[in-house]
Amino acid sequence: MPGHPDGLQREPVYSLLDDVVREHLLWYLSVVDRTTTREFAERVVTWQRETAVDLGVKTPRSVIIQLVHNHLPRLDEYDVVDYDRSRNTVTSGANFDALEPYVSDLELPVDPESADC
Repeated sequence: MPGHPDGLQREPVYSLLDDVVREHLLWYLSVVDRTTTREFAERVVTWQRETAVDLGVKTPRSVIIQLVHNHLPRLDEYDVVDYDRSRNTVTSGANFDALEPYVSDLELPVDPESADC
């Protein structure tokens, strides 16, 4: 098991990874470095439509609501992401590297060259 920075212990790591949308967001950030809530929400809905994986979302709006009210504040609290509410942008935070090894092996359909970064 990879080591964790002093500020991020085992329980928060497991808790933060215990949601498929957060897991996909972290994987996506490991590929593109920066995203917006809208861009990521549209990609989640596309991934769900193109694969057999049920992420439990129906529209980009429902993903954005989950991100803004649940996932991003939680990840930002542990400094895993930096979430700029005024611009709706998300980048990796100081503790991102603690979680990146757990999501790096996910295989999701994304073309980093086409991402708006």
